[in-house]
Amino acid sequence: MIAECLEINGFIDEEGFSIIEALVSIVIIGITSIIIISFLIMFLRGTKFLNRMDALLMVQNEIQSTLVYKTFNDTSYANLKGNLILYKKVNNLNNYYQFDFSVKDKKNILLIDIPVAVIKNESN
Repeated sequence: MIAECLEINGFIDEEGFSIIEALVSIVIIGITSIIIISFLIMFLRGTKFLNRMDALLMVQNEIQSTLVYKTFNDTSYANLKGNLILYKKVNNLNNYYQFDFSVKDKKNILLIDIPVAVIKNESN
């Protein structure tokens, strides 16, 4: 009886999908795939963002270490993960040391380059 009522009111159609139903389903699948692809792109770019944050943290720690321990020599080392390398170059100017901190990734792509010239040379 329910099937007869649905058939009379046009809810049950034995012929298959109409063109509008097919287009609506294609649009829904397209929108869903665009959302998934955009999330994947954001995720892949997020790793680069995390590398830059790690690089900034490395430079901050090296600046603090340089100021506290007064290590005025060129240095390079990798982080614990081994995916970033920090380079510290020191130039002795007249009354100041100039430091150039740079961080590169495994592919030798420069992530951060920070020049600093603030420490008075006490040996003169």
